[in-house]
Formats: sequence, structure tokens, C-alpha cells
Amino acid sequence: MSVRRAAPSDLEDMTWVLLGASPDDPVYAYRYPGRNQFPEDFALHCRLRCSEYLATSTVVVYEVRMGKSDDQTKVVAFGVWDPPRAKRSAGATAAKHHVSATVAAPVPVRRDAHPGRVKAFSSQSAEAKSRFFDTRYGGRGHMFLRILLCHPDYRRRGAGSELVQWGLKRAVARGLDATLFSSPMGYSLYRQLGFRECGRFLCVVIFHGSLHSSGSSRRPPPLDACRSNSMAETPPVFATPLAQSPRSDILEWRFPKPFHSFVLTGKSRAAWHTSFMIPQLNLLLDAGLCINHQRPKHIFLTHGHNDHAMLATAFVKRDDPPDIYCPAEMEVVFDSYIRANRLLNLGGLVTLDEICRTGEDSEGGDGSEPDEQAVATTPAKKGGVRPTHITHGLRPGDTVTLPRIKAQNITATAFACDHSVPCLGYVFSITTDKLRPEYTGLSGQEIKRLRVSGTSITAPKRVPIFAFLGDTTAATLAAAPEWLVEGVAVVVTECSFLYEEHRRQAEKTKHTLWSDLEPVIRKWPKTTFVITHFSLRYKDMDK
Repeated sequence: MSVRRAAPSDLEDMTWVLLGASPDDPVYAYRYPGRNQFPEDFALHCRLRCSEYLATSTVVVYEVRMGKSDDQTKVVAFGVWDPPRAKRSAGATAAKHHVSATVAAPVPVRRDAHPGRVKAFSSQSAEAKSRFFDTRYGGRGHMFLRILLCHPDYRRRGAGSELVQWGLKRAVARGLDATLFSSPMGYSLYRQLGFRECGRFLCVVIFHGSLHSSGSSRRPPPLDACRSNSMAETPPVFATPLAQSPRSDILEWRFPKPFHSFVLTGKSRAAWHTSFMIPQLNLLLDAGLCINHQRPKHIFLTHGHNDHAMLATAFVKRDDPPDIYCPAEMEVVFDSYIRANRLLNLGGLVTLDEICRTGEDSEGGDGSEPDEQAVATTPAKKGGVRPTHITHGLRPGDTVTLPRIKAQNITATAFACDHSVPCLGYVFSITTDKLRPEYTGLSGQEIKRLRVSGTSITAPKRVPIFAFLGDTTAATLAAAPEWLVEGVAVVVTECSFLYEEHRRQAEKTKHTLWSDLEPVIRKWPKTTFVITHFSLRYKDMDK
């Protein structure tokens, strides 16, 4: 395996890589929806694109040996780096244009592409590159990774990392930053390699025309008539979307070591929605929205406000009822809410007594989809109806073990939060066996002898991993709870208001103000604070 600069002889292998890798990339699926219907068009233009890369950019390939001989190699991945472009004189520019006009050949019309999407993606990505990178780095320039592809048969063998590292080394040697655009597919790789996100852009196509004539329900007129009509008819008017309202993106964040196997996924905006997942713990933190198709079985609700609990109904399921933990004060009314949602879903055609008597569901469908199963929400705890969830009312100081974790070593301890309604936070801990303090100074041989003799040399120790706070003021953390003093790795907490001018509103609603939270964060520098729940009055640029 080796990394080297590409040669013209690599064209066929590069085309093979592009054809193999493109089906997995959502960017290609968006621009070329007809690539499966017109594979010859897609293959031809993939080859033309690779030829263009070889002619205009710095292409780096990753090749593997296919046989015993060093000469039997195959390119299985490649990256295209665009170094800073040198400024040309007016004469040089004119000469280049003259040559291009002389040798350019007509590009075949392709049937696999969606013209509107291709044009929009090209123009909007160029605008984004200029805005995020070219303008920022000015005359100094930057190393731009235009594309990185690996054939699916050779993924997860380090090819992508090697190709990126190749460019990073050269960027460092030249005193430049390395930049790139990432689709969701490559995001985690680039984060692992040290890249940081500096912005996002959304490709929007206002008019989606038919890709080809067979997509129309009526027979199209002849080509000449089409050309004539398009020139003579008044162009149709389509609705132009208004500017996007304040929103929050679903983001993912990996915990720091040694808990880096956990990934926090979700989003939160005050008075709109708050919900986070940690799939590795089968855990949902608040249920203000459905983050994705997953339905975790450990659900912890901080309080009963709609933006934190309203969509709990989507997570209950009779076939596999989740464990739902909430403040004890809201346990009864929460079960009543689930019951009422069940009756509402049945359209008022049956009563709760009828459901309890028959123990049957009346909705249509086979319940095979998560969203269909989620409507079976009768929380009966006795009688003939199976429960759809198991509610656990907790009070500050209560500790529970997450029952769906195989090792049974993850616990959650409730603590009080300062809010306008009963509200809890939860600190999640892991229990492991640690060497007893009285044996810490012994050698390995001495410890081994004690173990062989049957002496208990370890004791269970609970280590806090992270704390999740619902709506609260900064007073909860300012009180220096024990788990914060012990060095909890992560604290997920709200900060609804950023500026002092909103202090009155923060105090009235019992939410957190940044100037109150900042001293707490600075006091505990070894703890990572994840700040959530920003007010909708703030735009993304304010955060």
C-alpha cells in the first residue's frame, strides 16, 4: 500500500473508484438521480471528470498490491487537492483562454443528471467556498480538498486518512491551512483528523423540472415544438420561500476520552424542542421531538413542559415498553397524558374502559413501523392490557440502574433543578472495580499473592460520566454538587439567555443567563460544558 501522485495511466482506475463510491454519497444521489437508468451517461461523465482532475488539479492516489509482484497494483482511492492558485498576468490569462477555445470539444448531453440541481449545487458550493475560505484566507491562500473517494471494497483500511494526511503535511510545510467541504458521509473522518466545522450551506433548487420525458404523465410534443413553446410561452411563476425561521440543527458530539465511545445526538431551542440521544446507552434525554427513527428504551424526562416532554407519546410501545423516568410530582399526570393521546389517536371512537376490557388495539396497519407502534399508548399496569411503558417517578437523591445495559453498571442519580415547575437533572455514572486504597502502594507480585490467597483487593467505585440538566438557573451548578467536585467529564446544561438585558426575563422564567453560568464554567476547567436551549430570539450567528 502506498500514496503517490497520480499519473495519466491512473485514469481508468480512478473512474472505477468514482463509479463504485458515488452510490453511497448523498451529494451524487441528489445531483444525478438518473444514474441507474442511464449508466452509460454516468460512466462517461465520471471518466471525463477524472480526466479533468488529472489535467487541472493535484491528484493523489492510494494503491494496493494485487499480486506477488510489486508491478501488480491497483488504485483503490484518490483525493483531489487544489493548492493556492498563483496570480496570472493579463497576457497569460488571455493565452490560456485562446488555447481552451482551440482544443475544447463539445460535452455530450447527459440524461442521468438533474440540470437544476447540478447547476444549483455548482453555483452555491462555489459561493460557499468563496465565503468560507477564499475570502477568509485572502492572498495567503489555502489547500482545498476538492474530493476524496475510496472504493467500497477497500474502505476502513486507512486509505482516506492517508490521502488527507498527504495534503496536510504539504499544507503545514507551506504554512497554509487545509480546507474542505464534507457531506454527512465523511464528517466523522474529518473531525477525527483535526478539522473543525466553520459553517454550513444548504443547496436549494426552487424549480424541479422533469428529468426526462418519460417522467411526464402525458406524451411530450416534438422537439421543435418544445423549443418553440419554451420561447413563446410566459414562464411559470413559482413560490419563492421566505427566509428560514430560527432553527436548530441536529448535531452530533463525541464525548472526550475515556468516554469517547459515547456520542450525544440531538438539538435544543427554548420553548420549541429539546431532545438528545446517546445510542450507545439506549438513552433518550427529554422528548421534545423525534431526533431520528431510533426509539431508545431508557427515557429520562427532566420536567413536564411541552418542549421537553410533548413527544414522549412517540416512544412508547406495547411490544417493548420503555422505562420512563420523570419527577415523581408528574408521574400520574404523565400517565394520564399518554392515555389521553391513545384515545385521541383512536379518534374518540372508543373509551378507555373499552380498551382495558378488550385489550386490543383498533388502529389499522400491522404496527411494523416505529411510528405506527408508537401510537399504542395505554399505560395499564394491571389487568389484561400489556403496558406500553413503565413510569418511574423519581425524587432528588434517587438512584436507578439502566436495566437495558448488559453490564448493569450504568446508573442515574436524580438531583433538583431550580425551575418554575418540578424539575430534575440526572448524573449518569459507571461503576467499575478499583484497587482498594490500602493496596495502592504494593508491587504487582504482592497484589498477585493477595489475589491468589483469596483476599478482596478491589472495591466497586462509581465514576460520574456526565450530567444532564433540564430547565434551571445557574444556581444549581453554582452550588457545586458533589459530582461536579468529583470531576464529572461532561455537563449538558441550558443557557436560554445570552445578554444581561434579558436578566429580568431569565429570573421570571427561571432560566439560565450566560453571565451567571460563565463563572461556573471557568471554575471547573477540566469539565466539558455542552450549552443548550438558546432562546429563539437569537439567530445562529449570535451563539
